[in-house]
Amino acid sequence: MVMMLHRSPSTTTDLGALLQSHCLLPVSEPDDKDAMVIGHVYIAPADYHLLLEGRHFALSTEGPVNHSRPAIDPLFQSAAFSFGKNCLAVILSGNSDDGAQGAETILKAGGDVWVQNPNECEAPIMPVAALALVPSARILSLDEITAELVALGQATQARWKGEGNEPHV
Repeated sequence: MVMMLHRSPSTTTDLGALLQSHCLLPVSEPDDKDAMVIGHVYIAPADYHLLLEGRHFALSTEGPVNHSRPAIDPLFQSAAFSFGKNCLAVILSGNSDDGAQGAETILKAGGDVWVQNPNECEAPIMPVAALALVPSARILSLDEITAELVALGQATQARWKGEGNEPHV
């Protein structure tokens, strides 16, 4: 699982440690060229775009996308290229349209898109923008997203015990 949260370049909060205190899986910020590990949660580092190159991470200092670095669209677009139909984009509450184009790219690559119900969002701009580009996205509450991700993780783990199967990213 790869997470991206818009963060200030000068942030001093250890988001990994904060999330780790609420997560059973290991949580960390990957370094450039780190290999993905199944059963691990990765967080985009502050002030870097996080990209996927096959089963490895790439960090980029290219300019902001949608006024953000890290940004969601580059992550989703690289995930779609690397994993195609095995991608799942989840768009949660946020104050920009970042992620909408990347979610559309994932859908076009055969992946799935889930969007938090805008009616329950503190900031509905991001889910609304994603739904405008991907009207077929599943609209779910946070509780439903949580339950679906747990079920997907369990199913993926079971499938991954066989050779040649690709993970959902």
